[in-house]
Amino acid sequence: MPASDNPGLSLSQVKWMGNADQNDPYNMARAKGQSFPSGGITSTLTNTAQNIGDALSKAKTSISNAVSSFDPSNIRKSMAGLLGGLNSSSAKAAVPDVNFLKTGDASAFGGASSSGGEGTDWRVKVSLFSGTDFLYNDANNNFLSPVRNTNGVIFPVTPVIQMAHTARYASSSLTHSNYGMHFYEGSEIGEIQLNGEFPIQNIEEGRYLLAAIYFFRAATKMFWGQDPRAGTPPPMVKLTGYGAHYFPNVPCVIKSFTHTLPDDRDYIEVYPIGSSQVTRLPTQSTIQVTLQPVYSRSVVSRFSLSDFAKGNLLDQGYL
Repeated sequence: MPASDNPGLSLSQVKWMGNADQNDPYNMARAKGQSFPSGGITSTLTNTAQNIGDALSKAKTSISNAVSSFDPSNIRKSMAGLLGGLNSSSAKAAVPDVNFLKTGDASAFGGASSSGGEGTDWRVKVSLFSGTDFLYNDANNNFLSPVRNTNGVIFPVTPVIQMAHTARYASSSLTHSNYGMHFYEGSEIGEIQLNGEFPIQNIEEGRYLLAAIYFFRAATKMFWGQDPRAGTPPPMVKLTGYGAHYFPNVPCVIKSFTHTLPDDRDYIEVYPIGSSQVTRLPTQSTIQVTLQPVYSRSVVSRFSLSDFAKGNLLDQGYL
């Protein structure tokens, strides 16, 4: 059949396709701008391939969802209502409160409320004892008011904590003996090392970090000079966190405080409350605090190993 007699192909199209077979369905489909001719066995094969591809894709998604359901990260996201993403209906129904500037109805034991409701706060916190009227508990101290709002310094990111319990034994070497003798001397609780990251993303969080820095700086100094409490040693603090039984209001003194300013982070301007002077703080920095548990003689005299082992001495802050 001459090319001009073929209603589906023009002479220019035949020439463009290299004078190929004019009756080939594939060539006719190309001339119409289609990848494959519609209808017939080719269409059936195409639809079948697409259906197989869709089935494989759905199977892959189902397997991926089944595997991810056992991922600890996804389990935590599901509990927080974030598994479907921030725009999902589940996330909108219950968006968790992750603002560390907000304080809840926390009781004395590490933030665990008696009702077990929204006041259950297990975050690590270093705070003053109740009844004090200095540092952030001074109502006239606006500079430290950000940490007054949380009743102490809360670590916004879970810190690395190191602590040690030690039993001391003295040794005595006996003459002509293969083994030495060991005598118990006493037990003690070593220093507690806190090492936590402090990220800030806005002025309010920057004010909180600055207030935390000045609180730790002040808590390592004694009252002196013109202060009415001149001669008084640095104040004691209490360590709480992880619920009622791990850090049950542990009485401590702050032995050292370190704030690391990195050189690979952005710095933002922060205006402290009540000040017009600007301060620059890194968007992420590290705070290290060394605490030493301290117990008074009256508290130690009431110690009972049996009660301690039962967890009945939480009100005394024993570790």
